[in-house]
This record gives sequence, C-alpha cells and structure tokens, in this order.
Amino acid sequence: VRIARVKSNCGCTNTILNKKILPPGESAEIVAIFSKGKRQGLNRNRLQVYLDSQVDALVTLKMNVEIPALIEARPQIVFWKPESSKSSRHVRLLMDKRYIDQILLVDYDHSQLTVIQEPSDPKKNDGLVLTVEPKDFSKLYRGTITVYGSGADGRKAEARVHAYVQP
Repeated sequence: VRIARVKSNCGCTNTILNKKILPPGESAEIVAIFSKGKRQGLNRNRLQVYLDSQVDALVTLKMNVEIPALIEARPQIVFWKPESSKSSRHVRLLMDKRYIDQILLVDYDHSQLTVIQEPSDPKKNDGLVLTVEPKDFSKLYRGTITVYGSGADGRKAEARVHAYVQP
C-alpha cells in the first residue's frame, strides 16, 4: 500500500511520516508535532490517514493534549446590563506556581475602567483579585484586561478578561 497523506483537523498539528510505501507486513511511524501557540486547556486533534485512490480515511488517530493555564482568570468575562447592579465585579487570578510566580502588569483602558489589584489570600500567596468597575455605566463599552506574568526561568504568560457594559 501507499500512504497518500495524513490530514489533521487543526493547523496546529503537523505530521512526519517515516515511509509512504509499505510492503506486506510492514508498518510506518507517524510523528505528530503539536504547536501550542496561545492554546490552553484540553486540545483534541484528529489525524486521518489516507491511502492512494481511497476517498475515505483508512484510520483516524486521536491526540489529546492538555496544556495547563499558567494564569487563569475566573471569571473570564465581566459585564453590566441595564438591570444588573451598578457595582464592581471581582476576578480571581490564579497562577500555576510551577511556572509563574509574579504578575508583571495588568493592562486595560484606564479611561474606561477602574481596576484595583489586591492579593487573593495572603496566607496562600496564590494570585490576585482584580476589582473591576466601569467609569461610566451609561456608555457602551467592550474591552479587554490583559494580565502579564512571568516565572523564575524567564517564562512568560498572559490571561485575558473581557469587560462589557450594556447601557
């Protein structure tokens, strides 16, 4: 048989095939290379193996990659609607201490939001709590708060919180 191609369902995964033509009784090795990019959490990818002159895949290989969130924002969205209370919202930032040990910067539109940073629990030293409030509840606003962190080995990470005001 001749392997025509290996197709991935995601541009984040490339493959290397050690041989395309297989005599009877032989096998081939497919190496999948996953490019993380800014992905986090569970990533499920499918690799489909096609033989020459066959429309359908001969086999589908499944690959699950779990990427830890180095900085996790809970919740990732804060919003205000006309019927909701016009009060601040709290976002907890959790850091994976194996990789990230400090928050370098919390970047946001200072003309639209007030964001106050406080330690989440002084005993645990596990992150920050952001207190977020729009400066004007009567104006439509859609923006992002980006949190940048770093670790001892120079590793960098970021998390995003989306803020919406619906007047």
